[in-house]
This record gives sequence, C-alpha cells and structure tokens, in this order.
Amino acid sequence: MKSHEEKDNYLISQPLDTGTDVEGRPGWIQFTATDGSSLIWSGGDFSLPSVGDLIRIKMNGIGAAEVIGYFREGGFIGVVTKPISPPEWLKKQLARGSGLHSRSGYCFNFGAELTTL
Repeated sequence: MKSHEEKDNYLISQPLDTGTDVEGRPGWIQFTATDGSSLIWSGGDFSLPSVGDLIRIKMNGIGAAEVIGYFREGGFIGVVTKPISPPEWLKKQLARGSGLHSRSGYCFNFGAELTTL
C-alpha cells in the first residue's frame, strides 16, 4: 500500500498545456503537469479527456466510465475513472480488495486502454 505522501504524488491535477507530439512515438503526447514535470499520454488518436467526460474502457470489457481525475505512473499520465455499469467480475473483485480503487470503485487507466463513446 502506498504511503499518504506517495498517494498525494500519484493523483494529479489536469495538465497545464495542450500537449506536444513525442518524436518517434506516433500517438504519444507530452504534457506538463502543474509541478512542471513532463508526462506522456498514450492515447493515440484519442485526446486526453477532461474531468466529467464519458469514455469507454476497452481493457477487459469494462465499458463506459466517467473521468474523475488524473494520475501519474512511470512518466505517463492516466485517467481515474468510475465505471457506469461495471461487469459482475469487476464488482466482486473491487468488493474483496483494498486500497483507493477498491473502496471507491475507481479504475486507473492509460490512454491505450480507452476509446471515445
């Protein structure tokens, strides 16, 4: 389990800029976080969504979800999402787990795992 300090560093505010292409990496966009660090979005043709946007989590067939925030991991930016109607297997997994995502029902996804609705 991450410490309180690590969790605070994990969840971030919306990036400050509109992003720039990463040379040699088609579909990767580099953003500047509010703390000045550079983070990469791996969404291909799918732009970084805004908080409140509805997207589809294609990974494991999770389906429609609302974007509720952002996180950083390994130099990448991802979105914190809340599935609208999660599959039964995910509900069971979340119910027996621990940590932020399990207690809240949140999912943490990178751009390559998402599409527009």
